[in-house]
Amino acid sequence: MRANPETDSHALFHKGAIVMALYPQTTCFYKAIVNQLPGSPTEDYEVLFEDSNYPDGFAPPLNVSQRYVIDIKERKET
Repeated sequence: MRANPETDSHALFHKGAIVMALYPQTTCFYKAIVNQLPGSPTEDYEVLFEDSNYPDGFAPPLNVSQRYVIDIKERKET
């Protein structure tokens, strides 16, 4: 069972986790990697959104509220 970031001081996702996160100033969720964990239940995650316009494939880090960082379900190839 995962901890609830709203009531537990431990982050829901670990650094390096692949997640879906709400891109700031939009209503769209995009694939991202957790770059920095929140220091408290009220702080934001720092995430790296996938972006092919950058040489390493990721945009510079952005902060996203914990409530807008969700688990991603990868499809299994059959």
